[in-house]
Amino acid sequence: MPEGPIVLADMADNAGGGAPCDATFILRAMLERGMGDAVLGCIWDPGAVALAFEAGEGARLKLRVGGKLGPISGDPLDLDVMVARLARQAMQDYLGARNDMGDCAAVRTQGAMPASTSCSTPSAPRLSRRALSWPWGSTRRPVATWW
Repeated sequence: MPEGPIVLADMADNAGGGAPCDATFILRAMLERGMGDAVLGCIWDPGAVALAFEAGEGARLKLRVGGKLGPISGDPLDLDVMVARLARQAMQDYLGARNDMGDCAAVRTQGAMPASTSCSTPSAPRLSRRALSWPWGSTRRPVATWW
């Protein structure tokens, strides 16, 4: 496998184009293939974010993530997760503007770290990690999806 980030882009689920931004296809494929030690973000899922905040950083829980707005998003994923990072009212600088990501939660499951937001907004992987104070070096093979 090559060194450095691998970028998988689900352009059809981009909030900037009016999509729900809650597709689970890439995360499901990554988990089915055992692609741990990876970062994924951001899936719009205010319910999952609220549950992660209620549980708190470091908590372990079962969490249903993504796929809630219809068949074009894939099925929701039922995951055993550990809440890794939480950020209230996260912001990112995106194309010269401040972009509200809402509350954000990053969880760890099977070695992968998907992040969810409470606002449906386009996110740039590097910027969403910065909003969560989440360094690029937190994984050996970051996999960033752009939604």
